[in-house]
This record gives sequence, C-alpha cells and structure tokens, in this order.
Amino acid sequence: MQHNLKSLYDFSREIYADWPNVNVSNRQAAMYLFAFSNYHMLRDHYVAGPIASCVRGFLVHAGGWRGETARQIKAELWELLDEYDNPIVPSIKPTYDEHNELLPMVAWTRR
Repeated sequence: MQHNLKSLYDFSREIYADWPNVNVSNRQAAMYLFAFSNYHMLRDHYVAGPIASCVRGFLVHAGGWRGETARQIKAELWELLDEYDNPIVPSIKPTYDEHNELLPMVAWTRR
C-alpha cells in the first residue's frame, strides 16, 4: 500500500539535511544517494538499471547514519522497496452464486 507521496528527491533532501557530511563519512552511501537524488519513483531508470537498486545500495551502506530521522527514513525507504518488489496485483478468486454457479471475482493480492 503506497501511502507515501514523497519522491526520492524529497527523501534525499531530508537525508542531506540530517547527514550533511555523508560525502566524507561514507563515500559508497553518498554515491548511491547522489544517484537517486534527482528521481521521483523507484520505477524510474538510472544508467545501470532501476533506481530501486540505488536506493537498496544506499540503505546497505548507510549504517553509519544514525538517529531518529535516520531510522524513520530508512524504514520508509525499506517499505517502498517492499512495495516495489511485491506489488499489489489483481487475481481471480472463484466465488459461487446462490445456484452454486461459478462467478469470477477480482481481488487484490500481493504477488
């Protein structure tokens, strides 16, 4: 359930504000953060593939970023990645009417 309307650009602004020395303290995290800082959605594509892989790379290398803001943003980004990896898709669920005849019904489930 994607309830978060923040873009990746918004996330990156918050990260840079809370972790201003990311470029000095963790070059790998800074590289991934820079890569996704100009994009809006995980489905956007970067030179090497989907931006989701850049967000994942940032999260893997951002262990040195700590505090309440860091925990909150990391949790939101992991949730977005989970939604990206497991989208809600329609699936056909069999249902029966009062005459015991099969009727198709569309339900939304995770892949």
